[in-house]
Amino acid sequence: MIRALAGAPAGAPQARARLARLVRGLRGALDEGDARELAELEDVLAYLLGIAGEAERRRADGLSPRSLQVAIRRAVLLVVRALSRRGGRAPLLVLSGAEALDGPTRDLLAFLARRLKTVVIVALTPGRWRIPRQLSE
Repeated sequence: MIRALAGAPAGAPQARARLARLVRGLRGALDEGDARELAELEDVLAYLLGIAGEAERRRADGLSPRSLQVAIRRAVLLVVRALSRRGGRAPLLVLSGAEALDGPTRDLLAFLARRLKTVVIVALTPGRWRIPRQLSE
């Protein structure tokens, strides 16, 4: 989602600059504290997208797995919150291939659902799909 919003394919020379431009634009839709946090988490987003520079990779590699997980969750939450405020609507998340949803993705979606006032999640699957307990609450 974030890679598409930023137009930042891995390996593209301008990917990091495009991510920075996206984060700058989204910060304007957030309150001061959230905007500051999103700016601080930009390196984590770059790491997640595979477009981090050497220094950013070293900082992210220095985080414990739990700290990195929390940072990724907070960064995605702030991006979704900013997009929602800019659009003036509840965020709509579309899951393609939902039948193959892994545990960390389910956990992230549950995290977002708990922290956003309203979120619409559309799951696309070729067959019957049992909604994971974390997402049905």
